Amino acid sequence: MMSILLVIVSFNGMSQNNSKEFEVFNNYGKWGYSLTPILYNKASITKDFGETILENKATLSFEIGVNYHFWRAKRWSLNTGINLNLLPAQNASFSLRKEDVHDSFNGFQEKVMSYGHLNFSFPINAEFKMPINSNKFFNINTGVSFYYMLTRRRNESIISLVNTGINETREVFGIYQVTQDNKLQISAIFSAGLYIILKNYMIQTNLVYNKSFQNLWEGEYQFGNLLVSEPTRGNYTVSGDFIGISTTVYFKKRQKRKKKK
Repeated sequence: MMSILLVIVSFNGMSQNNSKEFEVFNNYGKWGYSLTPILYNKASITKDFGETILENKATLSFEIGVNYHFWRAKRWSLNTGINLNLLPAQNASFSLRKEDVHDSFNGFQEKVMSYGHLNFSFPINAEFKMPINSNKFFNINTGVSFYYMLTRRRNESIISLVNTGINETREVFGIYQVTQDNKLQISAIFSAGLYIILKNYMIQTNLVYNKSFQNLWEGEYQFGNLLVSEPTRGNYTVSGDFIGISTTVYFKKRQKRKKKK
């Protein structure tokens, strides 16, 4: 809640000296339609015991949204909207030595990657813009985003090896994850980029950074039932932090036809 108050207080203070207006923005609608490819930070791994290594990777995802601008043409403005996000759960890989699996495998390599679910978020941003030339404007946005989880989610991936020769199945790896108990989560948003004015529409392209105030997923991973190596266990935490490149399109307003007298 403190972050929300800071955005509101900062915007109220800035708006008092917000007489500068860029008329060109009045030619375009206040509704924007965005697509943002996202790279989520790789999960953090804390090993409790064991020697088998789990390699972790960043995860590609996306976000689509609709936003609305208040005081659109002013140097300082406010925007909000709704986004649909695809949230990642796991992106990791591992290798098992041939001594730890049956001879028919001659070692074993596997990648585990999964996405949790689609989720809605509701951003609120204060925006500052300044002209570069007649058809380009630099902009900076800062604010918060609210994520609402309808229910607590669970996710798991299990890898089992089957030896048909002796009719044996060994569960050698598993990741088990849950989201937080509270349904409402908040993150901070920072972005900077350009408005590009074109004939029939205006494009805003920004580099975006999202910092979550609490972890998106928390859980653990385990290796076991290996022929030689001892079991391995550790914590697997997905923060929800990401960077992205957003592209937002604003369409030009239709000109009203003058009625003939």
